[in-house]
Amino acid sequence: AYSNDTHELAGFLSYGHAYGLLQFDFVREYLLELYSLSAHQYTRGSWTAPETRCIEPGKTTAPYCVPAQLSVPLLVRWMLAFEDPSSDALWLCKAIPRDWLQDGSIISARAIPTRRGRVGLQIASHLAAKRIDASLDLPAAEGQHDTILRLRVPEPARMVAVRINGNAWKQFDPEAGTVTLPGSVSGHVSVTVDYR
Repeated sequence: AYSNDTHELAGFLSYGHAYGLLQFDFVREYLLELYSLSAHQYTRGSWTAPETRCIEPGKTTAPYCVPAQLSVPLLVRWMLAFEDPSSDALWLCKAIPRDWLQDGSIISARAIPTRRGRVGLQIASHLAAKRIDASLDLPAAEGQHDTILRLRVPEPARMVAVRINGNAWKQFDPEAGTVTLPGSVSGHVSVTVDYR
């Protein structure tokens, strides 16, 4: 949030704006907000966040603020595990930067808290071999709430086939880069995605 009168950025208010961007799939804008907060709201070296930061050189900032300190960690958590409030779908990696899935990269997170329980993921990119391997730990879901894994790979790679626990899987969308798992899929899940 920004005030025209004071020229101050209020880092502690930005999470609501970011949440809306992510909910409606404005990933580019979401990442821009995350990077902007990281670069302008936090102090260099100590990563301490004041309540507000004036963008005019030489003007002081407000004192330390716990909610502002939590904005970037919250946005990173949503980037990795986002619970859609309208569909109750659990999105994994909905907004990761494409560079995070360059060949040889690994994304790993354990015990991410969700309403369903703790979620774990490890994604290894082997794009030079036209493949990405993912290992998911999913709690049992009540009802028919989907888990959607999005793999935002560097372009022009495109999904052509998916295997879940070694078996061919048809619930994927090459345009969106998503693999959909119904609520009945839980426990340790192995996902292999082939690219062209």
